[in-house]
Amino acid sequence: MSLNNLLRFSSRFAGTSVRFVALLAALVVIGFIGQQNSVAQEPEAAAQEAAAPEQPPPADTETEAVSPSDAKPGETKGNAPVPVRSSSSSRKLAPGVLQVIEPDLRPEDTFEGPLPLDLVAAHPELVWQAPDFPDGRPLEAAKSETLIEKANATMLRHSVYGFEIGFKPVRQIEVDVPQPSGKLQRRLIWYMLYRLRYTGGDLQPKPEVDAFGAETFPQPQRVGYQSRRIFPSFVLIEKPTNKEYLDRVIPAAKSVIAEREKVGQPIYDSLELQTISIPRSTDTENHEVWGVATWESLDPRIDYFAVQVQGLTNAFHIEIKDGAKRYLRKTLQLHFWRPGDTIDMMADKIRYGVPALADPVRQNEVLAAYGLSERLDYLWIYR
Repeated sequence: MSLNNLLRFSSRFAGTSVRFVALLAALVVIGFIGQQNSVAQEPEAAAQEAAAPEQPPPADTETEAVSPSDAKPGETKGNAPVPVRSSSSSRKLAPGVLQVIEPDLRPEDTFEGPLPLDLVAAHPELVWQAPDFPDGRPLEAAKSETLIEKANATMLRHSVYGFEIGFKPVRQIEVDVPQPSGKLQRRLIWYMLYRLRYTGGDLQPKPEVDAFGAETFPQPQRVGYQSRRIFPSFVLIEKPTNKEYLDRVIPAAKSVIAEREKVGQPIYDSLELQTISIPRSTDTENHEVWGVATWESLDPRIDYFAVQVQGLTNAFHIEIKDGAKRYLRKTLQLHFWRPGDTIDMMADKIRYGVPALADPVRQNEVLAAYGLSERLDYLWIYR
């Protein structure tokens, strides 16, 4: 209906009806004119949009996934497991949030012994025996120069390396975990987010010849390599029962944790970390790698516990007891405590270190639970 016909039709009515119809007609005219103006402006707006330069994305956001050829140091390539990338909206941690522990490399870690070599001891025919050799030695050599004597006191020397680890206290999160039946089950997951850096400074035995022509190793030298591999393992130990919970790979939990923590970098589990090389970090280049250890089905009554981390160094110790040898790895033990109960466990905040109590009797009980004689947030042990 045209505007003139609409006005003629509205003139047949009186009072309020006439005013209402006139208002309706005015709105129709305004809408029609606005539509014509928007159509006329579309080509001009399109031309301006095509001529405008492309704006770069903000500095704190990520655009596309990095291709294998352009992968940053620490990221996987080819068919290697692809870690879960944390949220693109990364956040910077405040000082003190991340607890950092430097590598603990010592000169005594570069040698082991003197130790007997079992391979030589298993062959008694190598002994210089009477009556041909009454002194148990060759006629023209000292007894200490025989293979049997040297094998009884052998020094084993090797280089040692270490990784710097920074971590946040253990936290809890609820995750829908797939079950063997194919269904999802809501589970409470304990996890520890950590950061690894290889800074070089490896200790390597350095031989020197003394004034008598003998080879000695007075002081190891510091060396560094472009990258190192790591084979970490994490064990959560309840105190004082010493019940152990091994780190479990839970892919469904890793993506939820990454979204919660927002480190803005790939997060690896313990198995994925074994597939990559970690470049050396320097004062000008930081090649940090993030990982996460996860546990499930823990006792909700846990108050005190420790997390033992192996793989940060290749240092070891050989223990001989009752004729049997045990190879012990240098292990970092972290102490935690959890003030809370079995109700609403998500609300219980886990804290790093050993609690400090005013009551000396109660303090000694807590130290005994950890197996300590003094308050230590962490310590290096051989296990």
